[in-house]
Amino acid sequence: AGAVRRASFCSGGLERRTNADPPLLAAMTSVNAFSIGNAPTKDAMLLRSLTAGGYTARVNGGGGTSGADVLSPVEGTVAWAFAPGTGNGCLSSASNRPFTKVSPSSAIDPGVALRNIIQVSSEANSSYNALWITANKRLSHGLQFNASYTFSKSIDNNSLNSQGTTVQDSFNIRNDRGLSDFDARHRFVINTLYELPFRGNRWIEGWQLSTITQAQSGNPLYVATSVSNFTGTTLNGIATLRPDLVGSVQYLNDPALWFNNSVCDPRVTNPCPAGTVFALPVSPTGVFHVGNLGRNAIIGPRFVNVDFSVIKTTSITESIRLQFRTEFFDLFNHPNFGQPGRVASPGSASFGHIVSTRFPTGDSGSARQVQFALKLLF
Repeated sequence: AGAVRRASFCSGGLERRTNADPPLLAAMTSVNAFSIGNAPTKDAMLLRSLTAGGYTARVNGGGGTSGADVLSPVEGTVAWAFAPGTGNGCLSSASNRPFTKVSPSSAIDPGVALRNIIQVSSEANSSYNALWITANKRLSHGLQFNASYTFSKSIDNNSLNSQGTTVQDSFNIRNDRGLSDFDARHRFVINTLYELPFRGNRWIEGWQLSTITQAQSGNPLYVATSVSNFTGTTLNGIATLRPDLVGSVQYLNDPALWFNNSVCDPRVTNPCPAGTVFALPVSPTGVFHVGNLGRNAIIGPRFVNVDFSVIKTTSITESIRLQFRTEFFDLFNHPNFGQPGRVASPGSASFGHIVSTRFPTGDSGSARQVQFALKLLF
């Protein structure tokens, strides 16, 4: 695979090599390159076949991780192929996949479309650091509670692809080291139970109030572009290339526009107008590059939810009790928004806009819900 890494960029995004140059994929003759057990995969043999006649190919992709020094999947594709010729000219970026399928005369899967290559490597890592504070009160004088606060930070290269992305540059995985998809800087939870001090007959006593309150800061958002002709790979229809950050991100905290979302295309407007925040990662002459915006650099909306219940337990006999419960979920009907649109493109109507709640309607924290229950305890 080290031979593949030697493929280089040039002004057109691709490198054209001469017949006299050594084949970049010479290492593919080793079964260690892309293999399962001791047998080379079809993809490995296909890559070797692409070197025939002076053609070489470059494999692009991404990786994911959960833990330290763990096996991480790397999704690649036979994205760039370099034609033999003379001089050091370049193929245009529009030719990232000049080979769309295997040759009809190939001995291996003739005519089959070229697809992505999955590689597993142990080069990813993650870290988690936190301060955890708890306070507990056992039941006395009718009151008990359990409270906890967590101040934490989780960093990794990729969080199990929960947002449908891979690293934007598989040759520089550390470039994707950033906040985990599930990172939440602050989280506070408290649950309380209070027995009302009513005493007397069975119809007056037995009242309880209970609440569970949750509050946490927002989760990171992976901002990507719609550019897919640079790496040649997409996952779930979203390109992995991030934009350039050319301004300061300001949070408006409005679902109609969560942050200032201005995006410019340097090929059309150069330099970008004043106040622009993001730019497509391309030069005015049309050469694409890896975006400088960090992974998961934008933070989405926070989550706040209060559940409350009123409980009345009535003794029928010494061993039989009747309990009536009224339960309120999201008591204050606080809106908990989902993540804003994350695909940066000039004039986008969805980038930075929120069109859904954090959870589907009916789930906890989506909207106020009230339910009644009658239980017979024996």
